[in-house]
Amino acid sequence: MRRYRETLRQAEFEKRAKAESFAKALTGKREFEQILKRSPGPPNKDPESLGQMIRTCRALRDFESKYQVLESHLENLGDRIDDLRQQKESLESVQKLGRSSFPLWPVPGIVAAGLLFLIGSWAYHRIYLGMSVAGFSLAVAFVFWLIFIGEKKKEQVRLREQEARIHQLTSSLAELEQRSEGITGEMEGIQEQRNAAMKLLALEQIPTAEALDLIEDDLARQARQLEQWNKAKEDLREAIDRHDEALRQLRGAESAAEVAKKSWQAWLEKLGLSGSLSPDGALETLSLVQG
Repeated sequence: MRRYRETLRQAEFEKRAKAESFAKALTGKREFEQILKRSPGPPNKDPESLGQMIRTCRALRDFESKYQVLESHLENLGDRIDDLRQQKESLESVQKLGRSSFPLWPVPGIVAAGLLFLIGSWAYHRIYLGMSVAGFSLAVAFVFWLIFIGEKKKEQVRLREQEARIHQLTSSLAELEQRSEGITGEMEGIQEQRNAAMKLLALEQIPTAEALDLIEDDLARQARQLEQWNKAKEDLREAIDRHDEALRQLRGAESAAEVAKKSWQAWLEKLGLSGSLSPDGALETLSLVQG
């Protein structure tokens, strides 16, 4: 009798313990369901998408900064190019003139005047005075000729210097224009990347720095909210697993209790006692029969 009684009591104890565990698991499951119900999570529940949007937001800020720097460089290059072009055009204009600042026409004039004076002096029989004046005229003409030759050489030096300067300006202009084209292409690439970033963030116009900060803060808040929501989902999944395991164990305990109860009832009926007697009731009945 003791063995049947202990088996039945142990089965009932296990059944109650498993029932309590199941009740706790059910309560925990319902609590996490309520948490998820109160906090549905962010609209975008894709963590990779949110992460990409946050990175895109930061990249958009970098794009704007780089674009402004390149725009400033391009403006400075444009000013330098305009300045060099003006210098080149000015030098080319001066070079096209190609005239000496010192005139040559006085030389033949002075020589002609001296010869005329010489002829006149010969006609009036004053040959010595005429020769003196003619010699002086030739000397003056020769001095003028030497000055002209010197100025001509200086002009040639200036022309060569101007040609060298024009060649240098042409090379500098080509280099600056090439750099300008490179910066323009880089700016166009940044514009394409910026447009793609704005499309991903569903922006119709370039946001200000303050608006961009607000967008990034909102995305970061959604990311934190999504993390909390995913944790709540994981907690709920674990609660469901505990609930299912507690239910399985409860059913097992109920089945074991039912088997123990049937064994107890069969043993009572074998003794001719009612199968509805509890262990204490059966013990009391047997004590009365033996007494």
